Amino acid sequence: MFIPIAAIQQHPKYWGNRASEFIPERWEDPNVNQQAWIPFIRGPKTCIGYRMALLELRTVIAKIIQHFDFEMDSGTSEMNPIITDLRI
Repeated sequence: MFIPIAAIQQHPKYWGNRASEFIPERWEDPNVNQQAWIPFIRGPKTCIGYRMALLELRTVIAKIIQHFDFEMDSGTSEMNPIITDLRI
């Protein structure tokens, strides 16, 4: 799945005819779609804590998994995973 962030952030549908201009006052309008402004997902302005958060997530998942025992259900002959690829 691809989300065209730059296109959304400059789309006239969300920001009007002056979409490419920096207008801080537009945030004072309660009708502005707050979900259309997502600057810190990728690129040079990515959140500086992004990689640290992923590392913490992996650590927490590993610690949780260590406390459980996993086994196949007695009536199951083969495994059909719902998640085929998990990358964090």
